[in-house]
Amino acid sequence: MTTVSIVVPVYNVEKYLESCVNSIIHQDFKDIEILLIDDGSTDSSSKICDDLKGQDSRIRVYHKKNGGLSDARNYGTKLCTGKYVTFIDSDDTVDTSYVSYLLNLILTYKADMSICSHRTILHTGKVIGLGRKKEYKLSSTQCMREILYDKVLDISAWAKLYKIELFNGIEFPKGKLFEDAYTTYKLVMKSSFIAVGEESKYTYMVRKNSIVTSGFSEKKFDLINACQEMENSLIMEHPELKDALNRKVVFSYLSTLNSILDSRVVEYQDKIQKMRKVILRRGKIVLKDKEAASRDKIAIIALFFGINTYQLIWNNYQRISGKV
Repeated sequence: MTTVSIVVPVYNVEKYLESCVNSIIHQDFKDIEILLIDDGSTDSSSKICDDLKGQDSRIRVYHKKNGGLSDARNYGTKLCTGKYVTFIDSDDTVDTSYVSYLLNLILTYKADMSICSHRTILHTGKVIGLGRKKEYKLSSTQCMREILYDKVLDISAWAKLYKIELFNGIEFPKGKLFEDAYTTYKLVMKSSFIAVGEESKYTYMVRKNSIVTSGFSEKKFDLINACQEMENSLIMEHPELKDALNRKVVFSYLSTLNSILDSRVVEYQDKIQKMRKVILRRGKIVLKDKEAASRDKIAIIALFFGINTYQLIWNNYQRISGKV
């Protein structure tokens, strides 16, 4: 049995694929298998996958009909032979110690799952988050609380290492955007303990044509649906997470609202006003929540003065933070 399986979904990433795979090939922990799941690419990504396979015997390539990111991850997970699995997006890169760092966390703290920090490189070139040398172990509810408040930990599927058996009965939802939000919380709550290391070992690239930065579509409401589904799933058995779950739902509304405003579409005015009402109603709890970030609270207060005032403040925040 291979120790660590690395699943890399591939779709039309010819500009970035080699850089991604090269960062994986040069891991200082060698007992890995690399599964490149070509999800029906229409550019030269398919050929690049085959060429890379010839460079390293640990690379396995699978070409499949396009089914989306979730489908590619599920496909790869079923083909893993490793005791542990991690996901790396094909336009991102990892440090040479990415796998060894995450594996050492699991073994040291006898955990079912481990998480490292990541650095984000914006399309403006700005780098956010370099991490720090700090390690600790959390219970599933403690970890979930940290994720819901978006402090050090987040909901992304990458920058994490999982025992493969955690995926028994759990899949990423096919056809959904923000598939991580539908899935990661289930894996966290299924774990007895999660080991956390705050060093940044994963580099997440924000690109202009990515899901995050592209124009608005109806599919982006999936983030709200995912967070509401998460809340409904957890709130009865874990009432101690009530305020944190409320904060995450409010965040999903704010994030979706920002996406609409940034895209300057005009056909969602009714939904914008409905979203504002939900944020203001649920935001009253966030304003009293000592754990909620000041940024969240400022956004809620700005909305009290109307959408135009909110948008002005949001645009200034993006400019000051270097995100535009």
